Amino acid sequence: MLEVFLNVTGGCNLNCRYCYEKDRMTEKQHPLSVCNYTINDVLKLLEKLSEYKDSIYVYFYGGEPTLKPKLLDEWSSKIKEKYPGVYQVLHTNGLLLDTLPKSFFDNIEVILLSVNMESKIAYGSRDFYVATVRKNIEWIRNIIEIPVILRLTYTSDSHFLETCFLFEDISDAIYWQINSIQDNDIEQTMLNYYTDISMLMNKWFSQLQKPTNLQYIPFDYAFLVTSNTSEFKEDTAPCGFGRSILFVDLDGAIYACPEMVHYAEEKIGHIKTGFDLKPTNDMFIEILEECSNCIAKTYCRTRCPNMHLKSSIDTQKHICTVTRNILEDFLRYKEKLDDSVKKRYLSRIRAPQIRRFMGTVECVP
Repeated sequence: MLEVFLNVTGGCNLNCRYCYEKDRMTEKQHPLSVCNYTINDVLKLLEKLSEYKDSIYVYFYGGEPTLKPKLLDEWSSKIKEKYPGVYQVLHTNGLLLDTLPKSFFDNIEVILLSVNMESKIAYGSRDFYVATVRKNIEWIRNIIEIPVILRLTYTSDSHFLETCFLFEDISDAIYWQINSIQDNDIEQTMLNYYTDISMLMNKWFSQLQKPTNLQYIPFDYAFLVTSNTSEFKEDTAPCGFGRSILFVDLDGAIYACPEMVHYAEEKIGHIKTGFDLKPTNDMFIEILEECSNCIAKTYCRTRCPNMHLKSSIDTQKHICTVTRNILEDFLRYKEKLDDSVKKRYLSRIRAPQIRRFMGTVECVP
């Protein structure tokens, strides 16, 4: 599977502290609202990628891509017309979904709904924010059947569990990531993270024997990878870093991760001239070798390569410790399950319509 992230605008109607674009919004030299490549450039890139004979996912990314409704409608239609087998994904905060033409959603395979109760909302009250996002998702549900994946980012001031519970009933799946930027108090943040994930894990395990359609993707992934399956290659990052991710920035430069756009030396190509993933994959292999003695190596596969490359040693230590602790807790929970429950659940999450989500999101709890 190959994933192409298209940054179509650096502008946004929110101001989330953790966003990779936030620092660039004050850089006058960066054309924040201008996308300096065209749909023809995108189609030529997809033509090259089609030679890999692999499934391709195209993400409309930002900033907030719904600020560009005409671009989204035009580009998604042309991609579907020329490459109908390409899966298209919208990454959005959900506030402007009702401004998009209905025809756009005919081209979209998945909506990644990025919501976090964190910073002050750019406009309106907190209740207005929640109500608007929920109304827009319900509006889409009335138009078309389309999976909605709730995407959360864990930071020191995010209200993680509250956000899960506020939006889980309008979501088909939930996943989350830890912000790898060094925190002022990373130790306390990771203690909070461990507490929150433990509570969510307890809820998830208690529901395993009940019929439910909601996926907690990181727990599904943990269930698969600890069941002696060969579904995931040990020498690849969970997110596809260095192997299957291309992030096309506003100027057409290509990176192996959205969070690497701050580092010119991490550029791996350009949409007009091509790309080379090998140097990035070599970096990942080096990181993986440093994890060779860790009991969670097969499970987390470095968790986040960018965290190892750009975060402080102290941040890495705390994140790795909490990852190991969560794995140990997960295995204890799993050990208590009846074999029949394990077999039934494993069969469910290996179904193609469920399994596919694990390849399009970060998936380590």
